[in-house]
Amino acid sequence: TPAPILDAPVPIRTASNLPRIPMVPMPGPAINPMFAIHGTIVCLAKSSETIIRSVFSQLAAIKNGQPVPNHDFFINMPGVQISEGTHNIATVNYLDIAKCSDALNGQNVRAQVIVRVARVPYTYTEPHEIEAKQSIRNVVESSNNGIGPKVYDIFLNARGCLTYVMQKFDSDLGTFIERSFPMGSVTAATLEAATIHILKTIANTTICMDIKPMNIVINFATLELRAIDMDA
Repeated sequence: TPAPILDAPVPIRTASNLPRIPMVPMPGPAINPMFAIHGTIVCLAKSSETIIRSVFSQLAAIKNGQPVPNHDFFINMPGVQISEGTHNIATVNYLDIAKCSDALNGQNVRAQVIVRVARVPYTYTEPHEIEAKQSIRNVVESSNNGIGPKVYDIFLNARGCLTYVMQKFDSDLGTFIERSFPMGSVTAATLEAATIHILKTIANTTICMDIKPMNIVINFATLELRAIDMDA
């Protein structure tokens, strides 16, 4: 998956001024002020086991020629496209305020997630099934290990395309470094330590053949880093 589409490069020095997808103010009181503190999205708080069991049941239905079980989700579709790759398209989507009490956070703005959708519908062959299941496990494991964005849901959409719903970050690390250079020693040390932690964890837990700055994303406010494109 290529890097998120951002504005043309400009000589920006601080993280707070870097471009990001705007959050749209919403009228009315905030429903869940804890969201702003912890980033919790209760209506999407599924366990790893539940996520895997649900999407694997959808894959099994296709394998057995049965109707794919319906999958209810709390996201407004379609979203705003931010990247496009050979195999996937990524969008930023708002939570559906009609279905999710966490759709408004403590700053009166609608909560957002990243939705990554495969270009081609899933069709059963043994190699396809093995690859799809390993990709799902890799993404969930990286979420659990704290080296990938939090995964809220994985399912086959109405077109039968594998869909990942994940935590939204602000930018990729490569773009951040390019636009923040030169950066302070504390920031540089923080990013170095976080990157080393991610690389060591990947080396000890999984196999990833596409590690590069564009496949690491960053939260501007906290300088948290997460690795993406951890599929099989």
